[in-house]
Formats: sequence, C-alpha cells, structure tokens
Amino acid sequence: YWQYLWPQLLGLLIIWFLLFSFLDGFAQEIPVQSPISITKFQKSARMTCEIQTSAASFDGIVIHWYQQKEGKGPERLLFYSGGKISVESGFRADRYMIETVSSQNRCVFTIKDVIPDDAATYYCLMSSFSLPSLSKSLKLSALLLEHMCSIN
Repeated sequence: YWQYLWPQLLGLLIIWFLLFSFLDGFAQEIPVQSPISITKFQKSARMTCEIQTSAASFDGIVIHWYQQKEGKGPERLLFYSGGKISVESGFRADRYMIETVSSQNRCVFTIKDVIPDDAATYYCLMSSFSLPSLSKSLKLSALLLEHMCSIN
C-alpha cells in the first residue's frame, strides 16, 4: 500500500515546497552580523544582526540567538518577537538585552557584564513565515569578545 502512496505524498511535498518558494521567493531574509569588536570582561558585548528584507519592520519576524560552547551543540539562549524577549531557562534574563532599529532592520543583542562563562560561539537566526535563515557564527573568546561576522 505504501509503495503506491509514497510517490503521491512525495509529489504533494514537492508541490508544497515549490508553492511556498515562489510565494516567498528564494531571496529570503538573510541575517548579516556586525564586524569584529573586542570587549573586556565585566563590560557589555554588543552583537548586531541586520536582516536583509523587503519588509518595512520586524512584524512577523522572530530573532533567535543561540550559544554554542566548545565541544557542545548549540543551545537557544533567547528569542525576540513582537517587542518581547524570552530568555530560556538556565540563562539569567537580567544579563541580556535586545534593541531593534526597524528603519534599518537591525537587531542588537547585548550581553551585560561579560564573564568567562560567556566564552562561546553565538548564532543569530531569523525566522518568519518562510524557512529560517541562519547567519554565520559569532565567537566569544575566553579573554576577549571577538565578534566575527560574514555575509551569507
């Protein structure tokens, strides 16, 4: 039974994918992160995620920030949607801040009072009604915050 049904399901899946690809286009929103910056411990680290989009604002867009410590998988730290920040359990909400500049489609993530435990690679991910786009990594070194970026 499944051998006959599988091609039909696969065909529907391909049609669904193509339909949403053409509706939203392959030129989706792409996060671009800011250039290298250096921050000493106990200072604030600011990381910028600029969304290249045709949208006029952040309406319908969710910005996720992930932290990946060496030798471990990425862990979502927080997400920003509709003007609100939701920090995941296990992270101190009072240390993180999000600012947006809608006119520039820019989201600024700040880590207050940088400590050695913040040493990690950080990822900015944007999602909307289309497929999510993942930016390149941001590396937080042991002694200095090295914010590295590249464009997708």
